[in-house]
Amino acid sequence: MKRVSACLAAILAAGLGAAVSPQVVSAQGLEATIKFTDTAVIVETKGPYTNMMLSISGPNEFYTDQFSGREPPAIDLRKIDEYDDGVYRYRVTAASRQVAPIRTALDNGRGDIAKERLVGVSTSGAFIVKDGVIVKHEDIPEEK
Repeated sequence: MKRVSACLAAILAAGLGAAVSPQVVSAQGLEATIKFTDTAVIVETKGPYTNMMLSISGPNEFYTDQFSGREPPAIDLRKIDEYDDGVYRYRVTAASRQVAPIRTALDNGRGDIAKERLVGVSTSGAFIVKDGVIVKHEDIPEEK
């Protein structure tokens, strides 16, 4: 029990506890709202993104990811596998419509050499699972 309390205190001190409530994030260019249900992480984007990937890692080498070509991804932990209580981290990556030039093109033997590429954007955060349920930000106790 002390270990869980210490873990929660460390997360709150680091400011990661806010990641469990719905939030709009635009870190590194990705404009998205990350929402949480009791067992699911849902991404809602605010722009025209493609090739989106939501990945989640957690205790005891838990890892899962979901790729989506055009629709924002979502992962329900119950449908993946068994998962333990603890701190989980998520990362969302996508390709934006912004184009960047390629200065040193690589001849990969496929004919035309690419001269530009789509710019990648991403965001990440953390959330806590306790008793098999994602803890809402309001439910995390503050230590005095």
